Amino acid sequence: MRNLRPWVVGIFVCLASACTRSPAPRPLPPAPPPTPAELHESPLVAPGQIELEITDWHEAPSPDKKTVTLTGRLINGGDRTTRAVAVTIDGRDANDAVVLSAKAAPSSDTIPPDGTATFSVTVENRPDVVRYHVEALAR
Repeated sequence: MRNLRPWVVGIFVCLASACTRSPAPRPLPPAPPPTPAELHESPLVAPGQIELEITDWHEAPSPDKKTVTLTGRLINGGDRTTRAVAVTIDGRDANDAVVLSAKAAPSSDTIPPDGTATFSVTVENRPDVVRYHVEALAR
């Protein structure tokens, strides 16, 4: 039996070491933070310009001379399309005072660059009007 004792002790040591808990594994280091996304800025584009020009201006009195039809053409010489066009015509006397005012609806509210629209309005033919002032505004 003496020869068995070292074997029994060896088996016991092996069994005892198998039953003991091994130390917990070390936690992994935290993952590095994600690399921030690269930011790209688009250059700002300057807003386009609208340049309305009034051409082909005509004053046409009616046969009975009681009214005058005022017509013209608008040209958008800018680099962007208009969104809303308003045409105002003022009749002015010799002292440059406004004695008559009318709104003329253009043929289109949207005029592309290098595009055109027409306008026309009929007003009373007043003897004190010596000239007409036309103004066109757009957004």
